[in-house]
Amino acid sequence: MEDEYGSILYVPDNNLEFKQVQNLLNVKEKLNHKRVDNLTRFGYSVSQIAQIVNRTNRTVYTYLKHNNMRPKCSFKYRVTMPDLSHNIYTTSLINLANILCHTQSINLTKCAVKQLKARGCLIKKIKSIWCEIPNGDYYCLPYFDNIVTKNGLDSYIYNT
Repeated sequence: MEDEYGSILYVPDNNLEFKQVQNLLNVKEKLNHKRVDNLTRFGYSVSQIAQIVNRTNRTVYTYLKHNNMRPKCSFKYRVTMPDLSHNIYTTSLINLANILCHTQSINLTKCAVKQLKARGCLIKKIKSIWCEIPNGDYYCLPYFDNIVTKNGLDSYIYNT
């Protein structure tokens, strides 16, 4: 299989020889689809899901692709508004600063931080997944041109 595919990593899960080897090695054959679906819905990354369900990233990615599912972005920053009324979770301070400052000229994170702090925003570097963002708080992804309210697990907006 390695001669044919270059590496065992590239052998498709449905390859008959691969399945036979898995059976000989007593490897679990069935992927817990419901668990992968739920973890994806909650916002876990492909690598996190693979680790949780004890599979390879490739297996999880292939499953998601075949089922027309996409993972959600994880969030790197929580920006609290000056009046402490709400938080905005984002992966890009640059995009958020451009939206809040009504400009497209901010192109460095350092400049974005400066602009946001000048407006009284509090910035905290975090690592959050979708399910950790409280309903009613806001989020902003790089492909957004505005901030959006989170209203439940199924309110995530994917890039089209």
